[in-house]
Amino acid sequence: MQQSKKIIFDRFQFLLKVILGISAAGFIIYSMAGKIETGSWWEELRASARQPGNLFLLILVLILMPVNWFLEAVKWRFMIRKMERIPLALSFEAVLSGLTVSFFTPNRIAEFAGRVFLLRSADRVRATIVTIWETYSQLIVTLIAGFLSGIIYCIRYEPASSKFLILVIAGGGICSVLLLVFYFNIAVLGKIASRLRLPLKWINYFGVTGDYRKRELAYVLFLALLRYLVFTLQFYLLLILFGLQLPYLEVQPVLGLTYLAMAIIPTIAWTELGVRGAVAIYFFKTITPDFFSVISASFALWFINLALPALIGSVFILRFRFKKEN
Repeated sequence: MQQSKKIIFDRFQFLLKVILGISAAGFIIYSMAGKIETGSWWEELRASARQPGNLFLLILVLILMPVNWFLEAVKWRFMIRKMERIPLALSFEAVLSGLTVSFFTPNRIAEFAGRVFLLRSADRVRATIVTIWETYSQLIVTLIAGFLSGIIYCIRYEPASSKFLILVIAGGGICSVLLLVFYFNIAVLGKIASRLRLPLKWINYFGVTGDYRKRELAYVLFLALLRYLVFTLQFYLLLILFGLQLPYLEVQPVLGLTYLAMAIIPTIAWTELGVRGAVAIYFFKTITPDFFSVISASFALWFINLALPALIGSVFILRFRFKKEN
């Protein structure tokens, strides 16, 4: 009797994973096809890639896509290793499957769900807490880089607004310090849970935050910075590919503010293109009137860095483990 229940449960799990994987892949393909059919950026990208030197830029952007997610996989594997030792290949699969699941949630907040279900024996709740903590490191880098970019942007393009500049520096500086303090002292959550006399189970869950040294957290933050440099470089290369010839140091502050706004504004991956394009135009208008190149680069980066990896990640949904092994 027990054996037959297990067989039924296993078959139900497999069917559920197949339905999830096919549905996710189908929807992502539909979204990608729609963006290709309705966007002149696709034809412009193909035409630009045929020009001498531009094909190399496109290949470099495509190569940087797995580098981007590889760094994320290294970062997550490093954090999750205290609960379960996993190979780098499995971490890479988990990151991509998490991206697939998060394709339908605001600002990809459900990314952790697609990752922890590929773990074999780690406690799902503790793994989720650590995963959220790890992705928080990327948010910190994006926010601090955006804050510094805001200072440079104000000095260059809003010199008359001294009060606004002071407000940006003060507000951004305070937020950056608070974010870093919380990131390096997140173990306080376990102490708060204990003082609130929460159930022992929940105290143990939050207790995982005390397992990491500040040196380890600094390493994770460094990997997040490397990843930030990778995808901002991709954006810059795509701008060049679409004909926008500007110095990197001039574009970087605008890119920083664009990613800052994207991190704050709630969006869903398959609907964020309009917001992404509008935000990019708002900040890029101070350095160029070529809005087409900016929008095209934004759309191409969405296609390469988000849609394609999410499509690949739909395959790994079939390897989900909804129940951990003892």
